[in-house]
Amino acid sequence: MEHLRDAVSQVHTGLAGRLTVGVFTTLAVHVIPHLIEWFSSRHPKLQLSFIEGSGPEIQEALFSGRTQLSLGYETQFGPDCALVVLKEFHRQVVVSPEHPLARHEQISFAQLAEYPAAFLDLEPALQHTLDEFKRHGATAQVSWLLSNVPSIHAVVGRGLAYSLLMQPTQSSMEDRPLVFRPLAEHTEPNSLVAAMPKSVSRSAIVVETLAALQGQWA
Repeated sequence: MEHLRDAVSQVHTGLAGRLTVGVFTTLAVHVIPHLIEWFSSRHPKLQLSFIEGSGPEIQEALFSGRTQLSLGYETQFGPDCALVVLKEFHRQVVVSPEHPLARHEQISFAQLAEYPAAFLDLEPALQHTLDEFKRHGATAQVSWLLSNVPSIHAVVGRGLAYSLLMQPTQSSMEDRPLVFRPLAEHTEPNSLVAAMPKSVSRSAIVVETLAALQGQWA
């Protein structure tokens, strides 16, 4: 009955009802402000909310019905999810300009293994990172496991470690410069995606959300 009421409302007044979006923690700063602005200006009658969490958490929220779609990286979702690719990303090495690795145009896993690392302590991202080192015959010196990207930026900006991150930025929150370099070895892309259960059809609200996200990441 709620879905029917929302559908009738959309016919007469534009999009209305409720939308809950799952967002992988590191993407929240990029996604949440954009969607709030989009729906506030175009569909002010829509009630918008978010659930932030790790990869397993946002997938669980999706299949428990607590979200209509979830946003994260491709490797975080299982085969029962229908994925819409928003942008393709490759992990890059991030260092301070004063770090010895900053002088290289590309950096290998063997080179990284010589220096302390600060990695994101979220699954499955952490395990994927450690597995990549093993595949390339190296072992990471993990000195710090941190739960958010701004903390990693701050540690890296002070020259205390390197990290591997998806989305480049020019400086840390302390306004210390950051340098991003590609990995020398081939790594598979880990695309930014919107995920929905394969068994559920897309509502008008979900279609509008995908349009908003595709416009942002085009």
